[in-house]
Amino acid sequence: MKRLALAALAALFASTPAIAEVPSTVSFSARLLDEDTGKAVDGSHRIAFALFTAETGGTSVWDEGRDVMIDDGVLFTALGENRALDATVF
Repeated sequence: MKRLALAALAALFASTPAIAEVPSTVSFSARLLDEDTGKAVDGSHRIAFALFTAETGGTSVWDEGRDVMIDDGVLFTALGENRALDATVF
């Protein structure tokens, strides 16, 4: 009887879906060009990032601003480095 109970308990845990943690950061990359000249942006720039509830007309659910380094128009950063992303954002 004990074996049957242990087997049933093991099956229950094995069938329980895994709950993944929400990441506190998300990788972000972009290619930035000067809108007047079309040339690649370079150097250190202050950029504001924001996530919204909809593509247009939504409300902001998260934002952060910081200085980033852009090299030949390419920006690589992680959103959430200054203000962590959490489950309420997603």
